[in-house]
Parts: sequence; C-alpha cells; structure tokens
Amino acid sequence: MCPDVSGIRVVVTGATGFVGRRLCRRIVEGGGRVTALVRPQSDRRVLDGCPVDVAVVDLLTGSGVAEAVSGADVVVHLAASVRAASRAEFRLANTVSTGVLAGVLASSDVPPRLVVCSSLAAAGPAPAPGRARGGGGPARPRGGVGAHQQARGQAPPPGARARPGAGAA
Repeated sequence: MCPDVSGIRVVVTGATGFVGRRLCRRIVEGGGRVTALVRPQSDRRVLDGCPVDVAVVDLLTGSGVAEAVSGADVVVHLAASVRAASRAEFRLANTVSTGVLAGVLASSDVPPRLVVCSSLAAAGPAPAPGRARGGGGPARPRGGVGAHQQARGQAPPPGARARPGAGAA
C-alpha cells in the first residue's frame, strides 16, 4: 500500500536504478509528482510509461541540481555506485556526490527534506529469511561498497531497520 502523497513533489536521485525506478512508480501511483535526477549516460528507458519529469544533472559538480530541486518537498537520494575501480572512485560516486547534493539543498531558501538511503551491502545480509536486520548486532558489510559505506558512517545506527523482511513493518 502506498501512502497518500498526492500533491507532494519528490525528487529522486538514482531514479533509473533498481530501487529508484520502483520508487518513482509508487510515488506516481500515490498521486505524487516525481522529478528524476539522472546522469547524461543513464538509460532512461526504464522509466518509460511512468510520468516523471527528468532533469539531467551532475552530482559531482552540482550542475543543474538547484534548478531541479527547486520547489521540491522531499529529495530521496538513492544514487550510488556499487562498482568502482578504486576506493577513490567509490568516494567520488558515493561520498562526494552526497555532500554536493546536501550542500545544494542547504543553500536553498526553503530546503526540502532529504532522505538518504544506503546499500544493503553496508549492513550485510538479514540474520534469517523474513527477518529484518536491526541495529542490535554488528554490521557485516559485503564487498568493497559495503566496507566503503560502513567506513563513511552509512551502516545503520543502533535501532535502525535495514532490509525489512517480508511482512516486516
């Protein structure tokens, strides 16, 4: 069930990704308006049939971001790199871009709410099928992206729920 988001304008980074494209569709189904922030090389065909506005931006320089988020109620930041040739590339794609986005929003006259989502790789797998990974145990990052996100403080804090299992509220 999608909450009532009618009349709300949501900007989604990473809108062409696995989670982003589904989130865009759910927001539209709930009556919200979506602006998808995409890179020039993003395959926008995954959004075909979903009535979203598309803004081509550069999250590393901030180019186009202020214009694209102007008047938004919420910005959901899903953009990330899960593959990179080096830690420096992970840092650029994941840490620097998040800082640039936050900086642009902070300089807005009326900043929208920012929701930042991390990768499952930062926390590790759920403890068992159908169970949520909570903040009660240590994070078990997966691969390079998981270790990178944990190092930058994106592993879930104590009490946070990550990767809710089926039926988890």
